[in-house]
Amino acid sequence: MTTPALTTEVGSNIDQDREAVTLANRYWQGLLRIHPLLATAIGETRFDHLLPDPSVEGRARAEGIHREALQAVRGFDLATLDAESRRGLEIVRTVAARELTYIELRMDRFEAATQMGDPWLVGPGNLISLLGGLHTVADGDALDRYERRLRAVSGWVASLLEVLEDAVAAGQTMPRPVVLRTIQQVERLLVTEVDSSPALKPVVADERAREAIAAVLREVVLPAYERLLTGLRRYHESARDAIGLGAIAEGDTIYQACIRGWTSLEVSPRDLHERGLADLKAIDEERAACARRLGMADPAEAAVAYRARGLGPRDRSELMRRAQDQIERSWEASGRWFGRLPSANCEVRFLDASREMDTLENYQPATADGSRPAIFFLNGRDPAQRPLHRLAAWTYHEANPGHHLQIGIEQAAGGRSDLRRFIADYASGAFVEGWGLYAERLADEMGLYRDEYERLGMLEQQAFRAARLVVDTGIHAFGWPRERAARTLGETGLGEAEAAIEIDRYIAIPAQAVTYRVGQISIERWREAAAGAEGLMAFHDRLLELGSLPLSILDRELDGTPAGATDSGRWA
Repeated sequence: MTTPALTTEVGSNIDQDREAVTLANRYWQGLLRIHPLLATAIGETRFDHLLPDPSVEGRARAEGIHREALQAVRGFDLATLDAESRRGLEIVRTVAARELTYIELRMDRFEAATQMGDPWLVGPGNLISLLGGLHTVADGDALDRYERRLRAVSGWVASLLEVLEDAVAAGQTMPRPVVLRTIQQVERLLVTEVDSSPALKPVVADERAREAIAAVLREVVLPAYERLLTGLRRYHESARDAIGLGAIAEGDTIYQACIRGWTSLEVSPRDLHERGLADLKAIDEERAACARRLGMADPAEAAVAYRARGLGPRDRSELMRRAQDQIERSWEASGRWFGRLPSANCEVRFLDASREMDTLENYQPATADGSRPAIFFLNGRDPAQRPLHRLAAWTYHEANPGHHLQIGIEQAAGGRSDLRRFIADYASGAFVEGWGLYAERLADEMGLYRDEYERLGMLEQQAFRAARLVVDTGIHAFGWPRERAARTLGETGLGEAEAAIEIDRYIAIPAQAVTYRVGQISIERWREAAAGAEGLMAFHDRLLELGSLPLSILDRELDGTPAGATDSGRWA
């Protein structure tokens, strides 16, 4: 990957701009070394032989990278830099400060026993399926790197087991339901025949490579996972019963740091909780009006009637066909609402079966070189039980005009550092998820929902995200039991199995769930402020051109606040 050409503005200092770009690039390379699966995800192969390092040495290395970057940013007068250089350094400052706080609070103790998994947060039970989905093995060098990475699983597991023991000693363990889910993931991996392992997906067409990877699985990976399973079962005996952070020492401090880290805003759990309750009331009124248009007394009656009419998917193929149609129609319509689109639409694929029990629909961006396309992953578990009227909102959130459109435009931006192009949800989860939630509403304006049932499904999804404000804060700040959280989610139309997955997600990643509605509120406020000055397409293009900046920085960029200001952004 190359360093982009510099663009300067009147009043900028070209030497300082160059130094700022150099610093951002150096920090990005450090992040790729800390998070080597991210490097693989974007098509940067230099780190394909590495795994994240959860050891004491790995943690010290990460701390050094973040501390050095933060100190270097303090040597710049951000007000003198050109816009792109300034934005890059503000991302460096925001991310480095957040990560140093997480290291100080030892968030890694929780991450060692999480059921979640993505290139940034690699849960023990998801590593192998992640590797199988991310790697492209096109030649001997790529096979060598992949094999070396799989051989590194033994050392990675050994370090994880040390972190688990440390967490027990410190009283900083995960709750039992999350640990049990993680154990079950590992158990499913161990009972899967090697020939069916997701790790073989990158080499399915090469018999020699397939035999080599299968041998590493038998000799190294599976024995390591047997040791991991033993350690997780032992850890489960010491896992805590209470599901919220408020039950542990410094739990309130940790939760507030998570809110700040995910949103970049200083907002209290109480404010988030109360906003969620108000939002739920307003959305419930919209749902009731939609049900009346369907001739039903309320949303619950509408849902029963929907199932009674047999409108759900009969099998996986019908589910896939519906999603593909939504992807194609939304792509065609987006050109009338956005002045710029990604170079290609995304594909739709089913999630790997090993992840269906713990993961809902999600989006994976394309690699930088296009060797792996952007993918909307569809959960195909129990299609006959699937409330199909909600699928459209999921699709428009994850694909177009949601994540695929926003992230695809960002990754293709010229004159921009790799850090700015690829850091997305790591730098600004609230903007990325806020845009996805905004896209669900925008899809209605675009005429993408085919009928009132799909519109009702969208409103159920909106209520579900508003309920996240209530449930996440309820769990971690107000001591809610699991049953109360499940009841609140169920009132939005979420099924029992989906609610269980969601609750365990909120337990595992505190405050991530609040990003959706917080980001959407900000985007709606910016849109309203811009309505008198520019058209909707111009607003969309301007916002997406700025890219995935923390909300506090986007607020300043859109409002014209002086560069380098240190306010923490507004909460509406």
